[in-house]
Amino acid sequence: MQTGNPRPSKRPLRVKLNGRWREDIVTDNQLLVDYLRDVARLTGVKTGCDGGECGACTVLVDGEALPSCVMLTVRCKGRSIETIEG
Repeated sequence: MQTGNPRPSKRPLRVKLNGRWREDIVTDNQLLVDYLRDVARLTGVKTGCDGGECGACTVLVDGEALPSCVMLTVRCKGRSIETIEG
């Protein structure tokens, strides 16, 4: 019998980040803001309200402005992401 929470599964991710293709392994539950800050080291994206309301974490995903604090990274597979650094 298992106790505690099961570990989230990991999967490969390929995204075009600020004009360059990038490949990483991400967990299913990782938020885009955390991927950008912790994995890609793009710290211009900020966590503000954690609810998608303040705009501090806004990025362009395929040209559409979206809050990265409520978007799962795995939903960006194969897409283009532009941050303030781009």
